[in-house]
Amino acid sequence: LVDWLTRAMQDVPNIDPERVYSLATENNIEGTEDGMIVTAFYDPFPESLEQAQAIWTAIQDFPLYLGSMVADDGKGTLVIAEVLNEIDTEATYTQTMDIVARAPIPEGVELHVAGEAAVAGYLGRYIDADALRLNPMAGIMIMIVLFVAFRTFRAALVPGIVIAAATLGGLGLMAAFGVPFFVITNAIPVVLIGIAVADSVHVFAQYYKEIADDPAIDRQDAITRAMVEMWRPITLTTLTTMAGFIGLYLAATMPPLKYFALFAAAGVGFAWLYSITVMPALMMYLKPKPSPAYQAGSPTGDVFARMMTIMGSWVLNHSRLTIGICTVGIVLAALAASQVRIDENRITTFHADEPIVKADTFINEHFDGTTVMDIVVETDKVEGLFNPHYLRKIEAFQTFIETHEGVGGTTSIVDYLKQMNRSINEGDKAQYVLVDDATTNAQLF
Repeated sequence: LVDWLTRAMQDVPNIDPERVYSLATENNIEGTEDGMIVTAFYDPFPESLEQAQAIWTAIQDFPLYLGSMVADDGKGTLVIAEVLNEIDTEATYTQTMDIVARAPIPEGVELHVAGEAAVAGYLGRYIDADALRLNPMAGIMIMIVLFVAFRTFRAALVPGIVIAAATLGGLGLMAAFGVPFFVITNAIPVVLIGIAVADSVHVFAQYYKEIADDPAIDRQDAITRAMVEMWRPITLTTLTTMAGFIGLYLAATMPPLKYFALFAAAGVGFAWLYSITVMPALMMYLKPKPSPAYQAGSPTGDVFARMMTIMGSWVLNHSRLTIGICTVGIVLAALAASQVRIDENRITTFHADEPIVKADTFINEHFDGTTVMDIVVETDKVEGLFNPHYLRKIEAFQTFIETHEGVGGTTSIVDYLKQMNRSINEGDKAQYVLVDDATTNAQLF
């Protein structure tokens, strides 16, 4: 099974075939009376339980692979594959799960898929599935709110054109410039759905107020008055919203965040353009019809405006109490903000009973861990790593890192050199140490 999985993963397009590691690809280093012998763990290919047991015995005598490739208790082994392009991790994860689904799994064996690329790929599928539900739901909820606010179907349906233009315009520009979807850019449709409707609300509110004040008004006059009254507020709110997104674009350093800000700003611009051109043109095809939410001659407009008037009067009459309540609110908000903790562990995004979480938990319990941090060690001259002093500094650095909480284990060239030194000394465990001789180290390299 390990051999089959290794070969299958080497055929995945976004996997580097030279960077797939497992017991089927790695070598054992053994000491003999004549020196050292290096042979593949799968040479000969294990065809019996005895041969498999021999591999386990060899692994137990090879500290380098215990925990990093084979569980200390022998309950599992890893097939480690490195991805070529992180952007395509979602497709890679899907292809990997397809391999798992058709793998010849013996009875009593379980396969787990985990790691940083797996979490990224699973998160991508997760967000895509959420977006398929969330985007239509957000649009429907907006239309319901519009209908409740104005109690006419036209006020609920016409803004949908503006929302669609803003959303499709922003995403269309992303496609035109070849910008891929990232985790955060998946939020653009929902953000634009919420923002794009604001212009329509302003226009329809003024439009229905004009009709309520003058029931005999001509449709063109009603629309003209509404647009003359509202073009400036919606333009200013559009500019301030776009300025906020552009500020985020200028301040952000991560490309996905910059793309989110840039194309969200573009979508807001599309919403403004359609609100002052297409929407009034569509309204010209509709006969003026009063909204039940607006009463003729009412100085305060609809029920929401009357509520705001009542609230405003209360605030003016109780100014000190209002300031006191706001001050307490600010203090409580500051205290709450100080308790915010940023959790960069993406595995906590998912529910505990999901496969990716179970896989991550299993591997972290039985192996060094699922998250890898690469640390590059450089010297100031060619073959500087042969220097025993430098190698001991690497060894000390490994020991230091392993004292940190959350670090399951470390691996470096030092571990190979120790194993080889032990092997050329007839497998003596006491010789699992570095050699204080640059020439010997050069030969081991």
